[in-house]
Amino acid sequence: MGQLDRLFRAFTDYRKNTKEERDCKRARGSVSRANADADRLQVVRTECKVENDWIDAIEEGLVFIGKAIAEERQFIRSNGEVQDIEKVKSVSRESVEHLARHSNLFTKDRGEGEDIIPDRLFTVERLTDYAVYENRFLYMLLCYLRDFIAYRYEKIVALTSTYSGSLSMQKSVEADDRKLRFEIFLDEEKRNDAYLAANHSAKEQVDRIDGLLKTVLLYLSLPLMEFVAKAPMLKPPITETNVLKMNKNFKGAMRLYYFITSYEKDGFTVKKDEVSLHPFERGLADEFAEIAELSSFLTYEHGLKLEEYLQKNYDEQEEAKKREEQERERRQLESLKRRIEESGKGEKEYMLLMEKRLRALENDKLQLIAARAEIETLHDKIGRLHQKIEEVSALAETRKKRNEELLISHQTEIRALTKEWEDRLCTAEEEREAEKTRLLIAHESALREQKESADKILRQTAETYEEAAKAEKQRTEERAAALLEQIGNSKDALEKEREERARLHAQAELLEREKTLSEARLNALKKECGRFSESDSFTSREQFAELERQYKVFKTFFKEEWKKTKKQIRAELLHSSAEKKDGE
Repeated sequence: MGQLDRLFRAFTDYRKNTKEERDCKRARGSVSRANADADRLQVVRTECKVENDWIDAIEEGLVFIGKAIAEERQFIRSNGEVQDIEKVKSVSRESVEHLARHSNLFTKDRGEGEDIIPDRLFTVERLTDYAVYENRFLYMLLCYLRDFIAYRYEKIVALTSTYSGSLSMQKSVEADDRKLRFEIFLDEEKRNDAYLAANHSAKEQVDRIDGLLKTVLLYLSLPLMEFVAKAPMLKPPITETNVLKMNKNFKGAMRLYYFITSYEKDGFTVKKDEVSLHPFERGLADEFAEIAELSSFLTYEHGLKLEEYLQKNYDEQEEAKKREEQERERRQLESLKRRIEESGKGEKEYMLLMEKRLRALENDKLQLIAARAEIETLHDKIGRLHQKIEEVSALAETRKKRNEELLISHQTEIRALTKEWEDRLCTAEEEREAEKTRLLIAHESALREQKESADKILRQTAETYEEAAKAEKQRTEERAAALLEQIGNSKDALEKEREERARLHAQAELLEREKTLSEARLNALKKECGRFSESDSFTSREQFAELERQYKVFKTFFKEEWKKTKKQIRAELLHSSAEKKDGE
């Protein structure tokens, strides 16, 4: 008998003495009805749904692992060393071959008629080694499986066997001769609950997982795995040897390895099942009221030190019941003896008759008990229905008031939210307009700065060009005046003047070319800075002809400069090559 059964039996026996007793029933009724709306019982139970994909995969893979372990793969390791002839236990082919190549192992001279015996001999010891790569892989896989299964098994068991319950009651009773105030608050959490562990929806899957974990631990305890455990543990990635790729059992183990290493889910889902009772039904309220009455009795008993007094009364009542039972049995025996004598029948015949009658009475009693139980059930149902009607009526009235309050509160909240939204909308509109204005001002300021910068560059370029043109014009005029003076002084100067004119003409052409280049640069700069106006258009024939002339001048300038650049590049390359040779 478990603890739950013992507690239920004890409480049932206790209720047999108090349930229908008038005073107890009246006291419990007053307690159960008091502050019934404050009674609350809440229990949370965790339901766990386990996915079968990983369980099925491990069950299938463990079959292949077991067969792979049974193969007991091994390799023979040979250790050779030269030993004294007295220590040699056996001679192999390798010993003879080694002796043939090493004559220095013969150190004693052979006497006449004596056999040739070496002083030392090469011996080979062959050892069996089970720590092959495939067996180490099996050990690593079993360790992975142990951790993989144990983690999920512990989680599922903890979730499905955890109980959480709370109870709160506040009672205040005032009767004619009694004033009672009773409060109880219970908050309990139990782990590894036996009933929940044995009665949950995932019991079948948990049993399968437990079997898998035990199988893995059994494989790890095998002598082969204990031997392999002494070797260094393998670490991913795994090298797929021919055995792992071709052997059926090891291929199945590899599939399981890839499955668990790529499995990222928990393998189960959790659902909280919450039960809340508020207020209590009639029967439940009556049972909890029994706690208050029992607490009241224990307080009264121990507070007034009535233990001995009550124990004495209890013993006297039990003794009186015993005497009454003995007297009743004695009277029954005397009556039975008298009936036997009056019936004129034998004792056995009369006993058979009485047994038959007793069986009939027992059947009637069972029917009567069933009828009474049915009547009590109907009374309880009627009482619960009346109570439910009262509760529903009170709840309907409460909900009506609550709905009216919620309606008023909702309307008030809507008005408040509407006003708040309108305020936020106005604020947002003002902020948007302010941000728009700020961005516009910032944009205009940036444009002004760019325009001022471009104008400054244009002014500087124009001023530079005008100054250069004025200076060149002044120099030309000065030179022309000097030449005219020289022409007026001498015929010889005339020839010189002609030569100077030619030079000046070439220089003028050069200046005209530079002017054209400057104008082209100015136009390019205007185009780049976006400073072209309607007056700067080159769509007319004259303007386009000027533009074409500027293009030809620039093209000629580009070719001349490119020739100079190529010479300079060639010279630099030759110089660099000469320095390199000198360095070598």
